[in-house]
Amino acid sequence: MSKGYKGKISNSLVELNACKVLLKNLMSPTYKKLAWIFYEPVDPQTLGLDDYLEIVKEPMDFGTIKQRLDADDYKDAMEFAKDVRLIFFNAYLYTNSDHVCYKMAKELQLIFEKMFTELLNNSAELMEIADKEAVKDRKSIHSFDDDEIPLTAEEDLDLHAKIEKLDGEHLLKVIHLIRQMEGTKATNKELEIDVLTLKTRTKRAIENFMASKNITGKRRTSIKYQN
Repeated sequence: MSKGYKGKISNSLVELNACKVLLKNLMSPTYKKLAWIFYEPVDPQTLGLDDYLEIVKEPMDFGTIKQRLDADDYKDAMEFAKDVRLIFFNAYLYTNSDHVCYKMAKELQLIFEKMFTELLNNSAELMEIADKEAVKDRKSIHSFDDDEIPLTAEEDLDLHAKIEKLDGEHLLKVIHLIRQMEGTKATNKELEIDVLTLKTRTKRAIENFMASKNITGKRRTSIKYQN
């Protein structure tokens, strides 16, 4: 985020939040039998794979991808998908079709490709649904008058911090709540947000929405996946 509490929220960001959900699903107990071997970087020394780094020039694993997603290192969903596919490519490159790792990668890639295709196809639909749900949420939130007492600097900072840490469905709803209350048209372009320039009524509405969902400014504890 840049100075002045400015942040960019775009369809790419919405898709990347969906990518976080997708990765969480791939690393869930449902697919553990196929995915566990890709959770962490390959350790050539421990596994006795002396030639691994000579053959695999760009090692990749789900743990590294999760770190990159959390650090906002990907500019869009396609960059995320490229790294996921790199995991499978490395398995194909280093092993052969009879190897268990090759078979695990092959089966897991089929699952990933189906999930990712659905993610891209549903992106526009999710944005439209979020628009409608944001309107419903706004109607259920207490309405403040335009001459409501402005937020203090500390409250502005707190609100900015909470918005920065949102993801998934909650982020979608806040994006569209802002669009509805600020009169911003929904487009595929990035939505530039400066918390300080939002109407007091909009800020209070966001605060009330977060309160209704028990959302705080605390960061979520990272989840460690074990074999």
